[in-house]
Amino acid sequence: MRRLRQALVELAESGRGDVVKLKGVTPAVWRLRVGDRRLFFRYSSEAREIQVLRVLRREGAY
Repeated sequence: MRRLRQALVELAESGRGDVVKLKGVTPAVWRLRVGDRRLFFRYSSEAREIQVLRVLRREGAY
């Protein structure tokens, strides 16, 4: 959990991370890869907010 939290803080502060926008999903959902975990989230630039939707292991994520 520490790695996930650290990666999420780095994303929020600097915009850096292994992030991909998922195709065919409305409203937009993004994926942050952290080791064998996938963190799915929505991002609101107006509110400057990241809403975490779910965290899954890679084998259960797709």
